[in-house]
Amino acid sequence: MKTWRKSIKSFDRRWKISYDDETEFKKFRSRVFISFDRVFTVLKLHPELAAHYLKLLGAQQTPFLEATEDDLQDSMSQIDNLPELMRWVQYVFWLRDYVDYDDHEGWDDFAWEFFKSISYDIDISKVPVSIKRSGLSSDILFYPKGAKLLDEKLVNDTLEWLNEYPLKTNKYFESALSECLNKRYERSINDMRLSLEILLKHLLNNNKSLEKQTSPLGIYLKEKNVPADIMNTYSTILNQYSRYQNEFAKHDDHRKPRQITEEEAEFIVYETGVLMRFLIQLDSRQTRNL
Repeated sequence: MKTWRKSIKSFDRRWKISYDDETEFKKFRSRVFISFDRVFTVLKLHPELAAHYLKLLGAQQTPFLEATEDDLQDSMSQIDNLPELMRWVQYVFWLRDYVDYDDHEGWDDFAWEFFKSISYDIDISKVPVSIKRSGLSSDILFYPKGAKLLDEKLVNDTLEWLNEYPLKTNKYFESALSECLNKRYERSINDMRLSLEILLKHLLNNNKSLEKQTSPLGIYLKEKNVPADIMNTYSTILNQYSRYQNEFAKHDDHRKPRQITEEEAEFIVYETGVLMRFLIQLDSRQTRNL
């Protein structure tokens, strides 16, 4: 599909048209609202999906179900920043998880048309938004343009491979990336913990918390013929990871007032990626002697 961003920038240069971020954001918001017309129609026809959508947004439900298009446009016009607007967009694609299995094909057709429309809005707008698309419509991820965090092979591979595992594993990993990119670092490291914890529960077939998986994991790694040195290294890293999470994420309270830094949060993203990548690769191959 032809992209227009470069052509528009070239035209603006020739005619010496200047722009500012606030004006361009308002133009983008207006375009997104037009794309949302079909979304509002679908949600009004399916109150159960509307309820899930509003719960994700943290919005009141009754007004939405009774709202007119003018009411909805007024609500969207109150959004004054790009991350919040993209949250409205992102959550539409996550609704696939609440659609009945028999209706997935119809939902995917709708989501694809919405995706094309939003992609076009982004392409013709001067907004720093990039898109990562892999697999199902629920796997579409929007993130700030130029965010190197999502350009790394480690993160990209893990995102793609997690599609084969329990849904919440992928969702928490994606959420952690989104929170990190939006500088909500405490939420990011906690979501990374939840993603790894759910993956371990799935692979080890138990319901233990992260800090109680050392022994079951040791048995699992031994069955996979992992060398003792690697087993010990992995267990040590996981124990330290669990201790850190208990102190600064899972059990955060007034005794731990310090703020998580960007460097720290990115370290946790990559560390979690390494831990999960190793487990996924072990799970994806047949057991063999190393």
